[in-house]
Amino acid sequence: MSNNDFTTLDGNILSGIGSQISALNLGGNNITSIDYNNGSVFSNASKSDGGSVNLAGSENLNVSGNTAYVIASALNSGGASLTLDDKTANDLATNQLASQSAWPGVSSAGFQSIAPQLSGNTVTTIVSQNATAVTSNVLQTLATTNADALSADTLTSLADKNANAITADALSSIAANNATAIDDKVVSSVLANKPTAITSDSLSAIAQNSAGALTSNLVSSILEKQPDAITSDSLSAIASGSADALSPAVVAQVVNSNPTAITADSLSAIAKGNGAALSADVLATVAKTSPDAITSTSLAAVAANNADALDATTLATIAKTHPDAIDATVIATVATQNPATLTPDLVTKLADAGVLDATALKTIAVNNPAALTGLSDDDKEKVIAAAGGSDKVGDVVNNPTTVPDSEAAKPATDTPVIAPQSDTQGSVAVSGGNIGFGQVNLGGTDDVITSPTAIEVAGTIPKSWSLAVSATPWQTADGQHQFQPTLTFGTVQDKANNKALDAIQLTSDGRTKVLVGNATAAQTFDVQMGSIQMTHFDGAVAGQTYTGTINWQLSNTQSATQQ
Repeated sequence: MSNNDFTTLDGNILSGIGSQISALNLGGNNITSIDYNNGSVFSNASKSDGGSVNLAGSENLNVSGNTAYVIASALNSGGASLTLDDKTANDLATNQLASQSAWPGVSSAGFQSIAPQLSGNTVTTIVSQNATAVTSNVLQTLATTNADALSADTLTSLADKNANAITADALSSIAANNATAIDDKVVSSVLANKPTAITSDSLSAIAQNSAGALTSNLVSSILEKQPDAITSDSLSAIASGSADALSPAVVAQVVNSNPTAITADSLSAIAKGNGAALSADVLATVAKTSPDAITSTSLAAVAANNADALDATTLATIAKTHPDAIDATVIATVATQNPATLTPDLVTKLADAGVLDATALKTIAVNNPAALTGLSDDDKEKVIAAAGGSDKVGDVVNNPTTVPDSEAAKPATDTPVIAPQSDTQGSVAVSGGNIGFGQVNLGGTDDVITSPTAIEVAGTIPKSWSLAVSATPWQTADGQHQFQPTLTFGTVQDKANNKALDAIQLTSDGRTKVLVGNATAAQTFDVQMGSIQMTHFDGAVAGQTYTGTINWQLSNTQSATQQ
């Protein structure tokens, strides 16, 4: 029925055949109004298995009254198969969703289906006038397919009016796809109203992409309200992308209240991102509460970026508790950045701790020979004995000015931490269509239903990025009922490497599973799953139709969604 110059669909054109229509193509007709009696025809076609309704070209539809009823009914029945012009989708959303009392209503599923077409003004209007219409599924769809329609003001308003719509996955996707949509007001409002949306992953994504969104006060508040979000990964991300948010007070707060977040990697990242935030007292505390963070690599990074933090007292203390961390490279870095630190007294203490070998002594001799010439005769004997007692060691200690520069260890090269860039090439795509479990009768807690739909997920993971799969709760179209089943993806095959993989399971307690974490190099992936099983139907209400979303998320870039 396309391209027939229809301008009005009256109640007779489709009468009598409504229940038989599964594909209704009215494209190119420039229809302006649709009679109420066509509602069942549109709904039946839209919700039919493989059915569709095409209204492309009817951008002058008067989306109110009977016309709104027909289109809304089709959207609510199976909106993913309804094709509308962008103008029509925006007009419908403004007329029916922005007004809480408009008839007929557009369900959450219907809203989700047109979300990729909505403009920023439309989304802002809906959030302003009817924020509860934006569910977590709707926001996730906007975040992954239409992030440009979101602004910082809109997100702040949503967090204030309907914080439950905001999830960690949505924040991560928004930060990746529209970095300017997250600022400090957004983070502050989310932290106040939905702190669980601030996780290590979402905080990392914000730090790497929306640098101005984090301040030292905000990071301090996150430490108080959502401490689990501060991990080694998120600290490293903040240090590389939002280093100004790591003030000395904040770093001290992390060290004292959340010491597990301080690792060798995060300590190195903090040193390279904002070395001034580290002090000798902080390092002394780290040595006690996060001992594994003290390595030669992390100490060299600290010395290169804030040599004052490695004063003589701190070095002597660390030499006793972490002798392996004081090597010739660290000594060379300290000597280059702050040579006055290497005194005869410190050399004696380093010798007592057993951290001086021939290379370390040569490094001291080249960089600060006075630290050896100033030793007493007794101390020289102690240092020589501690370093192995050979004649060559004695020559270094007794004649430090004669040691060639070429025999000294070089200081660590200060290589700043590089955050993944927004133009890093990564992709994820899913094939297999929507997943259907059909209409089922559940009789007990051990029931299992299976969707035979084969799913294939393929794409490219950039270096240092991750691939994860997550699932939203299954909910009714009106959003009033929901449950969180366990999903098991079976018969998993890694086609890229021609090998079988373990089944993937998403439970009610863990709705996200990382499949590839922190890729060590850019890599392609191609994973095929033969079926999906659903179990654990606690909370499911009889007689209801439920839909849910599965997201295959490539951190800080694109994601693919299935319903």
